[in-house]
Amino acid sequence: PSEVAKRCQLALQSKMSHSYDDASVLYMTDSRGVENLLYINLLERLSENDERLLEIYMYNIGLTFENLNLQLDLRE
Repeated sequence: PSEVAKRCQLALQSKMSHSYDDASVLYMTDSRGVENLLYINLLERLSENDERLLEIYMYNIGLTFENLNLQLDLRE
């Protein structure tokens, strides 16, 4: 949907995560400068602790992809 695209574009342009009443867009870059977004639809606004847990989750996903890419580089 266009609203999701607009929100993701805003996160990419501002290079920041954004919270909405009905969604959350988490932004992260890795050491290579690769940008990652995680868009989550919500039934209600997240608490501050829930937002922090999602940021940790997103960070761990990013590290996993970065480690996989490093492993592929080593094999080449």
